[in-house]
Amino acid sequence: MPNNIFHLRYKHLRFHKHRPNQQQGVILIITMVMLLLVSVASVSAIRGSESSEAVTNNSRTQQLAMQAAEAALLFCERQTRTYLEALVATTLFSTATTPTVPFDIQDAPTPSSTLNYVYQWSNLSTVWDSTSSTVVTVVPLTVINTSTTNIFSAYQRAPECVVQMYEPGANNRAVITARGFGPEVVSGRGRPNGSEVWLQSVIQVSVTP
Repeated sequence: MPNNIFHLRYKHLRFHKHRPNQQQGVILIITMVMLLLVSVASVSAIRGSESSEAVTNNSRTQQLAMQAAEAALLFCERQTRTYLEALVATTLFSTATTPTVPFDIQDAPTPSSTLNYVYQWSNLSTVWDSTSSTVVTVVPLTVINTSTTNIFSAYQRAPECVVQMYEPGANNRAVITARGFGPEVVSGRGRPNGSEVWLQSVIQVSVTP
C-alpha cells in the first residue's frame, strides 16, 4: 500500500513537471501568430499610404496640366482674335492694313472623300508628337511660369496650340486646340512622358460693318 501511494504521487509530480514547457510552447505560437498579423497589418497600411500618396500626386499634376492648357488656350485665343478682327477689317474696309500673322495659323481644311473636314489638330503622330512639325505653336514658358498661374512648381515643357481657320471661305472663325503638360514632363518636343490635358475652342468675330 505505501508503494502504491508513492507511485501515484510520483506520477502526479511528473505530470506537473512538463506542463510549464507545454504552456510556454503555446504562448510562443500565439506570439508568433500575433507578430505575423501585426506585420501583415503594417505592410497593408504602408501600401495603402503609398497608394494614397500616388493618387494625390497624380491628381495634383493633372490639375497643373489643366492650368497650363487653359493658359495656352487663352494666349492663343487672344492672338487669334486680334488677327481675325484685323483680317475682317481688310474685307470690310479697303483702307485697312493686312494684318501680320502672330503665329502659324493653318488654312481651313479641305473636305475629305466623305465630305468631312480633316483638321490638323486631329493628327497626333505627324503634328503634335513630331519633333519637326511646323504646325504646332509653342507657347512661351513665361506664360505659365508666373506667380499667378504656378505657385508651387516650375513647368519644364511649354504648352502648345494649333490654330486653324474653321472652314473654307470664312475668314472670321478659327478653331484652337491647346495641350498643356504637368510639371513632371521634361522640356522638348515629341511624345510626352507624364500628364497632359487637351482643350479646344472655336472663336468667331463679327463681320457686320
